[in-house]
Amino acid sequence: DEVVGTIAAMKLSIQKLCLEYDCSICAVECEPVVKDLYHLYPCVVGGLLVEEGIGFVCNGDLHGALAAGMLRAASVSPSPIFMARFQALNPEMENSVLLRSCGCAPVGIVKEGVTPVLSAGENNDGVPGRGLWRIRDGMLTMCRVDVLDGEYRIHRRTAAACCSGHVAGKGN
Repeated sequence: DEVVGTIAAMKLSIQKLCLEYDCSICAVECEPVVKDLYHLYPCVVGGLLVEEGIGFVCNGDLHGALAAGMLRAASVSPSPIFMARFQALNPEMENSVLLRSCGCAPVGIVKEGVTPVLSAGENNDGVPGRGLWRIRDGMLTMCRVDVLDGEYRIHRRTAAACCSGHVAGKGN
């Protein structure tokens, strides 16, 4: 189908650019650039690239790319690195938050028994390309590089993924 063909072409193009310029992480401007040019969110493309060892962050998030690169360089774990954002406080569990990935979580971390789904756009604005699935339970390292009071800071926490369904959010 046309969406799958566009996803494949976009993945190969980004992969080629990363190899050509010796990049191990890329930041893609999902909205409005890719969405408007291709009528597609590159989320599943990102998940596929992460599965192949190329880090991928959404919305041109250079701080997210920096954090992903640092985690990759420091990691001894074979688990892929993916980008997620804080969605909201979890109303069902004290001292917890819901994290949301626009859909670029790699399928290699899908919870056992869950079938990954490629969104046809029904959950958002009619634009396809997001992956919908829940990640497996277990420990995660959350890391963010950002500017606070004019200085770069690294924020890192260890957390557990557990107890929730997937949250299909709309962009940022």
